[in-house]
Amino acid sequence: MLFPGEFNYTFNSNGDILIHPEGDTSVAPSAMMPKTGYFFDALDRQGPIDDSTLKVEDNLEEFSRVTERDLKYWEEQVKSVENSGKGVLANLGGTALGDIALVPAVQLKNPKGIRGVTEWYISTLMREDFIREIYDRETDIAVENLRDLSKVIGNRIDVVYICGADMGTQNSTFCSPETFKRVWVPYYKKVNDWIHENTGWKTFKHSCGAIEPLMDLFIEAGFDIINPVQINAERMDAVELKKKYGDRIIFWGGGVDTQGVFAFGTPQQVKEQVKRQCSILNENGGFVFNTVHNIQANVPFGNVIAMLEALKEL
Repeated sequence: MLFPGEFNYTFNSNGDILIHPEGDTSVAPSAMMPKTGYFFDALDRQGPIDDSTLKVEDNLEEFSRVTERDLKYWEEQVKSVENSGKGVLANLGGTALGDIALVPAVQLKNPKGIRGVTEWYISTLMREDFIREIYDRETDIAVENLRDLSKVIGNRIDVVYICGADMGTQNSTFCSPETFKRVWVPYYKKVNDWIHENTGWKTFKHSCGAIEPLMDLFIEAGFDIINPVQINAERMDAVELKKKYGDRIIFWGGGVDTQGVFAFGTPQQVKEQVKRQCSILNENGGFVFNTVHNIQANVPFGNVIAMLEALKEL
């Protein structure tokens, strides 16, 4: 395994693995992976909140302008894949709005503002104006960064990853369509519109869960691509999604169910599902094959081979 140079970790008394902001083990940990687990979860470091002293700037600490070093890095990256004959997707960062994986700011030693997962979700209802002001400021910074990045990248990328904020659970959305339209759409649209008006890039939105009620709003906000198309969630039937939205947005995913067949089915069942999903989602184009989210540790290797064989046969 290769680890970043500052990936310094410690263990607690249970044998769980702790990681620390900036790799500094002298400060309190910011995330933990249980001894029997496979993933790190952010630790809640939310202090008491005094609404009278809340400042938008506290939730903008990690949203900064790109540096010359950043620009040089991205210029080298795009040069390395130029003329590769492959599609190129870039995750430039700084464009996620309220992604709950990012709100706790595990990389900051002393994150200020609203940083608890529960508190953030409450705030989208109880402090809507405050959240909208954060998004307005974040997207201003994002557009300035995109302007600088586009000068060195040009049209040597095809797709830009905008946001990984999950808006759905297994059977519902995290907020009503009306709230999403007020609190998120104007700011996503500001970023997507700038990209479409100034580049040839397509914009990519990741959201797990039962997000069908928000699909029209994702399209209104200017997203070209939706991922991972969680076909086992409520109202996420591939036939219906393709019928209602297939001429307006690209489905990047939905090729095989990682929560069900891929993890627990037979290779033959995997092959059958891959072929069925592709026949539905690829009709008249508008589809990029992908599993429903990342391949997890419990997926039998034979099922991965079966997926690849099915694609080859197609």
